[in-house]
Amino acid sequence: MTQSMAEKKKEVKIKIKEKPANKTAEKVVSKKEEVSDTRSTGSGQAPSKSSGAKTMAELVKKSPLVVKTFRRGQIVEGIVIAANKHDVFVDVGGKSEGIISGEELTESRKSAQGLMLGDIVLASVVQSENDQGYLVLSLNRAQIEKIWRDVYASFEKETPLDVVVSDVTKSGLLCDLTPGSPAEEKVVGFVPFSHLDRENYLAGTKETTGRPFEQLLGQTLKVKVIELDRTQRRLVFSQRKLVDEKSVAKKKDVLANIKVGDKVKGKVTTILPFGLFLEVQPGVEGLVHISEISRERVNNISDLYATGNELEAIVIDVVPEEGRLGLSLKDLTPDPWELVSEKYPVGKKIKGKVSKIMQYGAFITIEPGLDGLVHVSETVGPMNIGDDTEAIVISCDPRGKRLGLSVRKVNEEEKKSASAKAKAD
Repeated sequence: MTQSMAEKKKEVKIKIKEKPANKTAEKVVSKKEEVSDTRSTGSGQAPSKSSGAKTMAELVKKSPLVVKTFRRGQIVEGIVIAANKHDVFVDVGGKSEGIISGEELTESRKSAQGLMLGDIVLASVVQSENDQGYLVLSLNRAQIEKIWRDVYASFEKETPLDVVVSDVTKSGLLCDLTPGSPAEEKVVGFVPFSHLDRENYLAGTKETTGRPFEQLLGQTLKVKVIELDRTQRRLVFSQRKLVDEKSVAKKKDVLANIKVGDKVKGKVTTILPFGLFLEVQPGVEGLVHISEISRERVNNISDLYATGNELEAIVIDVVPEEGRLGLSLKDLTPDPWELVSEKYPVGKKIKGKVSKIMQYGAFITIEPGLDGLVHVSETVGPMNIGDDTEAIVISCDPRGKRLGLSVRKVNEEEKKSASAKAKAD
């Protein structure tokens, strides 16, 4: 039979069978090919090689063929397209699907549990091609990468994370983002004690038979990432910042009407080692730092105040945008350093009590909130805390709040006086 001189079109169907273990997975790729009779063209001439080459080049340029390649250890993202008891198949955009199987799917591994068709997963390449032509993947080996990506996303978007307290150190809590995971999949961060919310801080500092904060072990905390450096494996969380941000909106309007120097009244709600909190309005608290409690040295705030005490304080710092209110109790009393030059000029003899002993000298309390230093070079013998002492002022610096004293000069004056008296007699 003679062939027609016109161009004929033939449709070729190519079937690619995938996932033998899963008969439902099958692709059909349809492709149309134009078959031209080389013995005849529109002009009756065979097409030239140059025109054929040009046409192919244009086709390649129009639809370039790019084949994805994968290397061992590479982290890839894909979509779950099929699953059974033994295998999970993932489309990663390569020439063949990825397969997750074996130990990855056992109950001891949580990474693959609960996967559904259409889920997006992160996996690590174990083998670029097995004997069945699949890309072998591991979810567990990519678990740490997934966690770190989640942490970075949380840091950038300023969203909270849930962590579990796994250990207590001298300065804070170690918190696990992957409780129950194998050691090689763990990502651990740190919450300083100062960044716990008030409730957990108070619970941790209560007197117990065990270590402080030990009762928080195993508890889940909602925290915010405040420091992140994966290269240094540095990951720091804050629970307090998350709580503070929620209360800022409530405080903002109230604090906008408060200014530095104002006197406020409130009730003591919390006493901590570093200060006490005073509620000046419902839901609005200010901090009186331990250095602002009294002009005298304070070792234990609870010796002076108790929860429920009503106090008056002076505002020394207010930042409505941050919900911060700083208060002072000691500023309600006159500052003795303002008049120190007039009351204690150089050469004046004073009386006081030894309040503190240091390697370089001893501090003498002259009046509440006013201490002078007797340097070791200005002593004449051992001094003990509580000793009543006489000294002479040898230097005075009100701005720097420094008052230099000398016991040696008192001793010298006494010797001169005794000598002069002896001569007179």
